[in-house]
Formats: sequence, structure tokens, C-alpha cells
Amino acid sequence: MKNIIVIIRTGNLEKIAKNKHYIVKKHLERFFMAEGTKRRLELTAMGKSIDIRWINTQTPLGLHEHAFQELVIITRGQGIHFTETEEYPISAGDVFFIKPEFAHGYRDTSELQLVNVLYYLERLKIPESDLREMPGYRALFELEPKMRQHDGFEGRLRLSLDELAHAIGIVRQIEEELEHREPGHQFLSLSFLMGLIGYLSRCYYRSQSEQARSLLRLSSLITFLEKNYQKDISLDALAKQAHMSKSTLIRSFRKSTGYTPIEHLINIRVAKASSLLRENRASVAEAALASGFSDTNYFSRQFKKVTGLSPRSYRQLSSLLKA
Repeated sequence: MKNIIVIIRTGNLEKIAKNKHYIVKKHLERFFMAEGTKRRLELTAMGKSIDIRWINTQTPLGLHEHAFQELVIITRGQGIHFTETEEYPISAGDVFFIKPEFAHGYRDTSELQLVNVLYYLERLKIPESDLREMPGYRALFELEPKMRQHDGFEGRLRLSLDELAHAIGIVRQIEEELEHREPGHQFLSLSFLMGLIGYLSRCYYRSQSEQARSLLRLSSLITFLEKNYQKDISLDALAKQAHMSKSTLIRSFRKSTGYTPIEHLINIRVAKASSLLRENRASVAEAALASGFSDTNYFSRQFKKVTGLSPRSYRQLSSLLKA
């Protein structure tokens, strides 16, 4: 059973039944399409890193979760996409990203058709550092999934007919490489997957909804922090750059990342210092200055707050683990 990565949440199914979303039958498999269950088992059993699944008739599907990344493109019809705490209407042209281990399902479907692009990011070695420089990528794949519990589905990507047709064309190119398995198919299927992710990221960057524009501003701000963490950065300067008041910026940033802008900056700096200490490339004072801290004592306090260890203890532990 260790290959099975579909997890049935019985407690949640019972809760849904009480809310009259479903009637719990004797056999819980009635909540799952045979095709839907099969595709989750197949991706693990075959050891694939990328897979394409066309769902020509998406029937109600109960809460489930999986270990891979899932990019969902709605091609026709409508329905409700729900999680453990929220639900959202979906229709043709909607695109959304499901992170691993995130329980979700579908109900009230009407001629709902979709394509699932499934992949294991950790196996593919996609150059995310370059992708994250695209504001649309961070907004669509990182920030928007976190913001759904606060702003609903208003920040989703909504493709035009032409954009949807183009995206589907790229998906078919991925599928063709995976099916024919000619020499170089892994390289080309990954190239087309990166092309799809890049294309959708650019589509999101062109989004005009208020929620999308707000996420794009936050995305650009996070990229700015990652590139300029060594500089002296104030909340006033960040608010001005984001075209938000300080209170709005703090509230929006915390919703999307779990931290305030300054807390996120400190996390970036500590991560950079940790790398230097782990590789034994700098003293504690040198690591502090190189990562943007001008005060060694303040650096030590923040480092311990984030990691649970003093910088010196962290370096010593890293050396022991390498031995």
C-alpha cells in the first residue's frame, strides 16, 4: 500500500455529508471516479515525473490529496472546486495550481472538462530561481494558492479563448512526447512543461483584476527583497515601491507569506548567512555583514529566533554532520 498516495479523509467526508454536499454511501470509493483514482496510482507506480490527464467528464470527486504538483486547466463546463474550508465556482478558461498534500475535490459539476498537468518539481530540477524573476510565476504558483482562504478565487488566472487554445496546444506537445517516448522525449517534455509554466505566468502578468494586480505587486516586492537583502531596506521604502500604505502592505504580505515584509527580509538574510556558515566560508561576523546585518549582536538574536540555534552553534553542528 505504500505506493498509494490518495488519502481519503473520512472525517471530512462525513462533515460534507452533514452539509448535504453528498450522501455517504457504504463504500467510500463512490466518492472517487475510477479514472481519477487510477491516475493518482499510475503516476506513482510508473515512476513518472510528468503526466497529462484529460478528464472528459469530471464527476463529483471527494476530498483527496497527492504528493505531486497539479496544474488544472478548465476546458469546458462548470462546477465547484472545494477544499477543507472553502469552495469556489470554476468554469472554462480558469487555471489554478494545487500544491502537494493539499486536500481538494469537485462537486456540482455540469459538463465539466479539464486537463491535469501533473509533475514532481523536485525530480525535474526546473530552474526556479530564473522563473521566480517572473512576477506572474510567483503570483500564480506561490502567492495565489495561499491567498484563496482570504480572498476566495478572485485572484485566479482566467484565460481568453485564444490563450486557452494556445495553452492546450502546449499540453498536447507534452503529451505527444510522453506517449511516443522517442529519444530525447524527457528533455523535450520538460522543455514544453517549462514553456507552459512560463506562458501561463506571462498570461497572469497581463491579468487586469484587482486581486491579480495586488499579487503581482507583492511578487515584485519579494523579488526585490531577494535581490537586495544586503541593502538597508525600510518598511516606508517598501510601501512606496508597492504603491500601498504600510498597514495595507503588512496585512497583504502576511496573508500571502505568513510574515510581515521585514520578517520576510530577515528570513532571507538568515538563510543566506546559514549557507555561508554551513559551508564554513565565513566567520560569524563575516556571515552577518555578507547577509545584510550591520550589527553582530542583532544578527545573533535574529538567527537564533529563526533557526533555534546561535550562529556559532549552527556552524559547529553543520561541521559535525559533515564529518
